[in-house]
Amino acid sequence: MDAFKGYIVALNKNLATHAASEGSNYGTLQTLIQALDAKAAALILPQHIAQGAPDIRVSKGTIVFGYIEAKDIGIDLNAVEKSEQLKRYLALPNLILTDYLEFRWYADDKLMRKSRLGVLKDNKVKPDAAGIQDTASLLEGFLGYKGESAETHGAAGTFYQTGN
Repeated sequence: MDAFKGYIVALNKNLATHAASEGSNYGTLQTLIQALDAKAAALILPQHIAQGAPDIRVSKGTIVFGYIEAKDIGIDLNAVEKSEQLKRYLALPNLILTDYLEFRWYADDKLMRKSRLGVLKDNKVKPDAAGIQDTASLLEGFLGYKGESAETHGAAGTFYQTGN
């Protein structure tokens, strides 16, 4: 759980500036994902795909297996779920929607799980031990996703050889 401790410390450091925006925490989330799975590469602001421009693309080697769409801390994810943007992104077989505290994992167009690792109080993240455990499990599912084949979703831009 050291990865989550570092994640929360970094979020609080950014919050303390009183100037942080959604993108201010992309690197913090990238670090968490890569700490949880050493084989995962989380690319911030990758090239656009057919569905739009999710904030982070996650791959292992040359295989892209998931995307993350991050919103600013405290944004209502229920409202985001109803947006045209997220409707497009749900066509991706493996997706995380997060406000950095709450995580929602969608696989094959279904909400698989959601968790909250803490709450925002007095402009600081207050961690919740059970929530961190739930979030670790959710992210493990996302990072271990084995869904449909590259041939099936190559056109969706999720599973494909990157050519790198």
